[in-house]
Amino acid sequence: QRQALFGPAVFDQRMDLYSLGAVFYALMTGWLPSGQGESAWPEQIGQRYSSGLTAIIQKAMAEDPGKRFGSAKKMQAALLHIYRWDRTGRKIRLARAGIYTFAGILAAAGTAMLLYGKKVVLREEWTEAYRAFTALCETQDYEKMQELGMELLNSREYGTVMTGQEKGTLLWQAGESFFWDEDYASAADYYQEALEYLPGETDLCRDFAVALVREGETREAERFLEEAKDRGLQSDSLELVEGEIARAQGDTERASEIAQTLFRSGSSREIRGSAARLAASLCADLGYPDYEAAWLEAAKEYSSDKEILRRLCAVYMELAEQGEQPETYLDKALENARLLVRVENAPLADSLTLAAALILAEEWEEAEALLSSLAGESGDDYRVPMYQALLSYNQEVRSADPDFAKFRKYCGQAETLSGGNRDGDALLAELLERLSY
Repeated sequence: QRQALFGPAVFDQRMDLYSLGAVFYALMTGWLPSGQGESAWPEQIGQRYSSGLTAIIQKAMAEDPGKRFGSAKKMQAALLHIYRWDRTGRKIRLARAGIYTFAGILAAAGTAMLLYGKKVVLREEWTEAYRAFTALCETQDYEKMQELGMELLNSREYGTVMTGQEKGTLLWQAGESFFWDEDYASAADYYQEALEYLPGETDLCRDFAVALVREGETREAERFLEEAKDRGLQSDSLELVEGEIARAQGDTERASEIAQTLFRSGSSREIRGSAARLAASLCADLGYPDYEAAWLEAAKEYSSDKEILRRLCAVYMELAEQGEQPETYLDKALENARLLVRVENAPLADSLTLAAALILAEEWEEAEALLSSLAGESGDDYRVPMYQALLSYNQEVRSADPDFAKFRKYCGQAETLSGGNRDGDALLAELLERLSY
């Protein structure tokens, strides 16, 4: 029957392993194996042996030789790693593996959530910073725009969360700040990079071309205009750039013709305002401040750009210095200067423009109050004491008993705040000359 079940007897090392198992069995139970399928195993008779050892002995003594260890080396390996055969240990290992796996999943999920949470927080911080920059752009404080814009653009962390649209807009606005600061080369660089993120912005194409013209790169501007036509740049914008090119090339007649045509029939308020500004620039080139002021006033009707107000203040103060209708021009200078500082957190330069207009108009009390306020807000800027010196000088030269002590004090403060790199007296002399004192 055994032969029928398991085949003919085979004399190999598995028989020896059975004998070794039988020895272990007898030592563990106190019984000799019957060879007929043992039933009295340690756990069944109350002996406390490792279930792993019992499993190894059972395998060594299997009735079917094919189920025994194939070699003594394999049985040795089993005994050396007996814990792997232990049912309790296996459960613990499985449970431990499950715990480790679950812990790994939790750790991975936790890390993912942490990274996601950090990104969400960073995105919120970026959104606030972007809003602050947008609000700053409303004031057109170019110095601060450039400072904050560079900080945001150079931030590696913000670079991971800002969108292409946001980065393009940031670059565009940075370019604007350099353009109106008359740094046309830097403006063109920023406009060009912005176009990589905002290729469909036709106004940006126009601004880039104008910056190239102002920089003196008229051929490059003309080449770009050909490309811009394929981007859908409107004919009005193309003509406006052509007017800038004509001005740069000294063709005043052609530039003036384009400016006046666009002002009369431009397709949008923005185009008409830009045309009026082009005409004003042509008048400035020719040395006609009264005509320049008239065109700037026209531009003001179509645009809220503060640069128009700044230029109007300068032109009206220049006209007031020429001696013809000074009061009328000073009133207009004051009107535009007050408009400049009506916004919250007005740039210091705009407040000083108002101070200069007040001094020219001999509104000394208001000028003194304004400068005292600015000294408290921007006490580390040499320009404030310089204008205080100008006010003091203006008051003293009209006094019956002049005393220039305050004047000298403010000059010294201006020189100190400039870090020794600027001579306060020289700066004041230039300012006095510019204001014809």
